[in-house]
Amino acid sequence: MDFKKTKFGKFMNCRVPASKRYQPTEYEHVANCATHGLWILPSMVGGSVLYFLSVDRWHRVAAWLYGSGLTGLFITSTLFHTAAWKISHLRKVEQRFHMCDRMAIYFFIAASYSPWLMLRELGPWTCHMRWLIWVMACIGSAYVCFFHERYKLIELLGYVAMGAVPALVILSMVERTGVCELAVGGVFYGVGVVFFKSDGLVPFAHAIWHLFVAVGAGIHYYAIWRYLYLPGTQLQTSRFTHVTQMKRPEAAEENIILPVTLSSMTDLVVDQTVWGAISSTGNGTMTAIWCWDETFGPHRPYNGAVCTGFLLLHDNAWPHVVRVCRQFLGG
Repeated sequence: MDFKKTKFGKFMNCRVPASKRYQPTEYEHVANCATHGLWILPSMVGGSVLYFLSVDRWHRVAAWLYGSGLTGLFITSTLFHTAAWKISHLRKVEQRFHMCDRMAIYFFIAASYSPWLMLRELGPWTCHMRWLIWVMACIGSAYVCFFHERYKLIELLGYVAMGAVPALVILSMVERTGVCELAVGGVFYGVGVVFFKSDGLVPFAHAIWHLFVAVGAGIHYYAIWRYLYLPGTQLQTSRFTHVTQMKRPEAAEENIILPVTLSSMTDLVVDQTVWGAISSTGNGTMTAIWCWDETFGPHRPYNGAVCTGFLLLHDNAWPHVVRVCRQFLGG
């Protein structure tokens, strides 16, 4: 459909060749500024909420990175579109704002993944994505500095690749809660790219792209808040802390086995000593009463200090915990 021949034609200019940049109409300039400018304050508030919900240093660092990336994206986008609207005759200044806008996208992608990569447990190889994603953002920013607007397709593919590669790492996490919301947000970003490349074909195409970005970012923010920061869920984050209720078993015949699967094990840190918690499922020769009296009995005063639960801290040393458990039971 050719919108230029309809009543909506006044809201857009003609499409330009790929080597040139599209010049929006006055209506589109206003829409481009408003569709991201309106989200600056909510993004600042949202980042602050995550920061104040943090219970440890890693949650605070992740909240700061994510909030800065989210707010920075909306600020740089709004500044660039304002400059393109009001001071487009100052080509050098407008170009600098445009470069900052493009760089902010790379760092926004890295910041969006950081809470998941930092606060969820990853495998021995995939954990390197925690810093590799920031290297990718720096490389993308360097590309913008040296090849700004020269190879637009390569730049677009760079954004898509940076958004897709860490997603594969996220799928490898043991804890999968929140992956559905991440996928839905990714779909909004992907569909929005269609409008990102439709300037001159669809009225307000770039503003529509902005709305898809805002919706995708909102879904991802909800997932981060709900599954990583909401009170009661932070203690379930497998990389750092687990909370388990340690109540005295009622039946002495309940069997206890040494966990051979790492997912069934946590480690208790008391006075710098690491102990492996024993699973209460399966078959074995050791009774729950014996395990309670001999293993956790010495730490019962700590249990009383925190009501009915222990705070179990994970130090990512699963092989060490298995060895300690086996030595303890064998001795």
